[in-house]
Formats: sequence, structure tokens, C-alpha cells
Amino acid sequence: MVTPDLSTIHVFGFLWAGICGALIGLEREARDKGAGLRTHTLVSLGSCLFTVISIESVSGLSNGDPTRIAAQIVSGIGFLGGGAIIQERDKVHGLTTAATVWISAAIGMACGMGQIPSAILVTLMTLIFLFVFRRVSKTLRKPRLTWLLTIRLNSEILDVLDLEHKIENTVKAQGFRLLELTEKTDRLELVVKGRGKLSSLTKHIKETSKENLEIDLREL
Repeated sequence: MVTPDLSTIHVFGFLWAGICGALIGLEREARDKGAGLRTHTLVSLGSCLFTVISIESVSGLSNGDPTRIAAQIVSGIGFLGGGAIIQERDKVHGLTTAATVWISAAIGMACGMGQIPSAILVTLMTLIFLFVFRRVSKTLRKPRLTWLLTIRLNSEILDVLDLEHKIENTVKAQGFRLLELTEKTDRLELVVKGRGKLSSLTKHIKETSKENLEIDLREL
């Protein structure tokens, strides 16, 4: 039985690490994400090289630990993935991209260790999950819309502060967030955000206030 040359195994490892990283990077590139084709390819290749160096550096040593260099990839890649995460107001962007950078590093390590079938399988599973779960997530997730509610004030309303307090409680009870409440001369302007039913919200505002209110809606 002919044992394959170690350098040949490494060549195939580098080749598949580049291919697998590029496939995941292409999906991110198609979504116009910050970390795309080049980033994922280089992360996978670099992880593969570090793993190979880690294994080769202790080859022939009785007390060598081949996991010392490779183990640093797991913690070190977190800093690179963290750069893809952006927090904007009440939203966090880039978590999926950071996760794909992390899994590209794991795939590269698998290739460096000669576990190419496992690396290919995980790459295919990652692509399937990214495509399929994105559609499922969009189907299940209702968009959080922001609305401007203009409530016309009339002469029957004597206590505007009490009305505002009732409106705030009603907005929360109906599953919305009150982002802004502004009192004008003849109206109240509310900026609300959520997934609830606007028809139910306006109905409960009118019922709670017990006033003949006129409410106008506009999406922001």
C-alpha cells in the first residue's frame, strides 16, 4: 500500500480550504456584506496554513503539542469577526457575517488536518443554511414598521397630560414602542414602532381616551 506524500496532502488541504472559503465568501459577497469573497478565502487559507505549521513544527518531537498554534486561531478569529459587527440604534448588523468568518476558519483548520470530507460537508451545510434559513426567517419575521400618528385635539379635551399618559399605556399594551411624543397647538404627534395591528391600536386609543379623536396615520 502506497502512503500518500505529506506535501501532497497539504496541497489538497490548501486547495480545498481556498475553495470552501471562497464559496462561503461568494454568498456573503452576493449579499453585499463587508466581509466577502477575499476575506473568507484568506481566513480559510490562513487557518489551514497555521494548522499545518502547528502540526509540522512538532513532527518527530515526543513532547510536542500540535494544538498550541491552532488553538490560538479559535480565539484570534473572534477579533476579526467582531470587526464585522455593527450596532446601530436598536439593531445589530453583521452577526451572520461574523459567524461565517468564524466557520471559515474552522473549515480551514479541518483542511489543514486532512479532514477534507468534513470540511466539504460543513461548507455545503453552511451554504444550505444561509440560503434556506434566510427565506424561512423572512417568511416568519414580520417587519417592524415605524408610523407617525397624528391625533387631532378638540375643545372637549381638558387634560392633555392625562390623555398623553393614557396613550402611552395603550401603545405599550398593543405591542408597539413609543419612540417620540410631541405636543403641538392643535394635535399630538406620536412616532411608534412595532409589529402590532394599527387598526387595533387606533381603536384602543379612541376607546381609552373616551374622546372623539381624529387619528391620521403615515408610515415613516
